[in-house]
Order: sequence, then structure tokens, then C-alpha cells
Amino acid sequence: FDEPTSTVKGNWGSIFLSGTDCASLGAPVDAPSAPNSLVLSTPLVATGSTYQEQFAEYPTNVNSETLQFALKISAFDVHAGDVSLVRIGYRSGAWSVSFDLAGTGATLFEKVEKSDGGIQSLAHPVPQPPLGVWTTITLTVDSAGNKLSLSYDGNRVPIANDAILNPPSPGAAFSTIVGLNYLQGPASPMTISYDNVLIGVN
Repeated sequence: FDEPTSTVKGNWGSIFLSGTDCASLGAPVDAPSAPNSLVLSTPLVATGSTYQEQFAEYPTNVNSETLQFALKISAFDVHAGDVSLVRIGYRSGAWSVSFDLAGTGATLFEKVEKSDGGIQSLAHPVPQPPLGVWTTITLTVDSAGNKLSLSYDGNRVPIANDAILNPPSPGAAFSTIVGLNYLQGPASPMTISYDNVLIGVN
């Protein structure tokens, strides 16, 4: 976000927007790297409605992926239905893990597509990161080792059941989403800022 020619659209593999565009480049004085960060000024979302603004990349030949990003949320709505911030999974849609906030907690939600077309969901509860300050979040999804790991500002975060149920897919093409993977109403307006997004694969 810091190059002189940077724009919100940037060089993302794709962008999906379900409503009015709420993204901009901001220049907060406390940003981890100057001058810019990605700012999502989320809309009011009514009960029964959802909103998405997804910035996606598609790494290939992946056995594990580490997604690192700096996050700051102002005016977080603890009454929002679900605030899903990032998602990592197979590009085919057969499996994914998302990082979601709700109330005063957080969860790594795993979804596996079943052979009959249904979805199996598994929740991996984790402590919620600090929200009103910049926090560097590092999420590793090891599809070869069937394991998750998470840290906030370099400090390991305990995960209730870090084993994942992903179907084998060696060297799969991944889908990596940053932004508002999913925002479920009712939700009051919030400011969600990202900086220093890094995707590492092996």
C-alpha cells in the first residue's frame, strides 16, 4: 500500500464486492509502515443481511501457507453477527479456514465440502486479539501436516484443537482472502484497517 502508485485495487488476483465500495487507502499516523494502509469503513448491515469486500490472491503448489497482516479495528461492534477477516483454503472451495470475530471472542472456522454436497464445519476457538491498536497476526494453515498455528505480535496463541480435517490435496491451488471475507448483520459501522500483508507458502 506504500508505493507512490499504490491504489486500493492494486495487484490483487481478484476483488469481490457485494455492495457499495467501502475500501480506501488511509494514512494513519500510527500505521506500522508509512504512508498508507488499507481502510475498510464498513456500512451499516441490517439483521438478516451480509456484506463482503474480498481481496484475493491465488498461490499455487502449496503444502502450507502463512498469512501475516497488521490489523486495527476501531468501534468494533460486539453485537455483530460475524466479522470474518481472512480466509485460506483450496481454490476449488472444497476446504477453507477463516479467522472470525464475534462478541469478545475469536474463532478459526474450518469448512469441508462433503461428497454429498453438504458442508462440515469445525470451530477452533482462540482468544480475541487487541482491536483498538495495531496487532500483527500470523496464521499458518499447514494442509500437509493437518495443523493450524496462530500468533499475535509474535506471541503464540493457544488454539482449542489445532488439528484440521482438510481433504488431501498435495500442492493445491489456494485461495487467500483479506478484507471482509464475510460480515453478518446486524452490524454497526466499523473501521477495519490492514497493513503489511504478507503471504508465504511452501
